[in-house]
Amino acid sequence: GQGEGAGGVVEAQHVLRGVEPAKVKGLPLHERDRCLRALRTAGFSIRAIERLTGIGRYHIDKVTSTM
Repeated sequence: GQGEGAGGVVEAQHVLRGVEPAKVKGLPLHERDRCLRALRTAGFSIRAIERLTGIGRYHIDKVTSTM
């Protein structure tokens, strides 16, 4: 699926308009949550987002389930 393998980071960075997925964790909360929603909307799974960003599944689910 989406976000798997070597293309995952590149695709994610494209969705995030150049922001490295690994840097998302350090962003201000509202900006971080916007990035998580953008990745979910682009079709990335919660597991893939967790792997790419280092942000826990619980938080990703909480943020993206209210979309």
